[in-house]
Amino acid sequence: MTNNQIIAIIPAAGKATRLGQLPFSKELYPIGFEHYENKRIPKPVGSYLLENIAAAGVSEFHFVIRNGKWDIPAYFGSGKKYDCNISYHVADYEYGVPFTVNQVYPLSKDKIVVLGFPDNLIKPKNAFSLLIKELNAKSDTSVALGLFPATRPEKCDLVDYDETQKVTAIKIKSSVPTNLKYAWVIAAWKPEFSTFLNGYVLNKLSTQSRDELLSKEYHLGDAIISAIQTGMKVQSVIFDEGGFIDIGTPEDLEIANLFNTEN
Repeated sequence: MTNNQIIAIIPAAGKATRLGQLPFSKELYPIGFEHYENKRIPKPVGSYLLENIAAAGVSEFHFVIRNGKWDIPAYFGSGKKYDCNISYHVADYEYGVPFTVNQVYPLSKDKIVVLGFPDNLIKPKNAFSLLIKELNAKSDTSVALGLFPATRPEKCDLVDYDETQKVTAIKIKSSVPTNLKYAWVIAAWKPEFSTFLNGYVLNKLSTQSRDELLSKEYHLGDAIISAIQTGMKVQSVIFDEGGFIDIGTPEDLEIANLFNTEN
């Protein structure tokens, strides 16, 4: 599949409640500096994700934001700075990432999708390139998950896999001790998973009330688990020497500037 058949979906509809009150969207929180137009300027955390995905040859980006987060399109604009084209979608539902990602389904249903979270820093920088390569190399694989060492397991979706690195289970943000060492942080998938996710979301919307949907935060890992249970093959790509930081808490913000984003 060529690069013009690959799109990036960037879910950015969250409320950043763990960080308390911010004067701007957390995806724009400055982490380090960059040089642009002969000036040294603060670099928003979300910029790292865009650069890493663009480096994998992806040029079509879709941000999904919630109503009120207009500072995101105001900052990133058309994507010219990153040599890509950015579209923006306003989320219809606030029930979790599966609903946010599915907002793009009319445009993603026949494409390979790569997904990353704009409040995460990851290394190595070529992780998306390697993930796409793995997905394309295996015709029977529908989803590829990028796994990174989990330093704070209670904040992560921990992944279990077999000797071939096929994903067998996902343990979502559990405080129960486990021997699982890796969390999925980035993903890529083929059209069949987009179709599955659309059905998953429509089923939730048609069988549950708004109050029921609001009583549980749905994670993308929930939908991936359901896909595995139907027989869909999900493969893992382990970045054993890599790392990631989710800046969603004040504690992580304190160390984010020290995080080495170089390869």
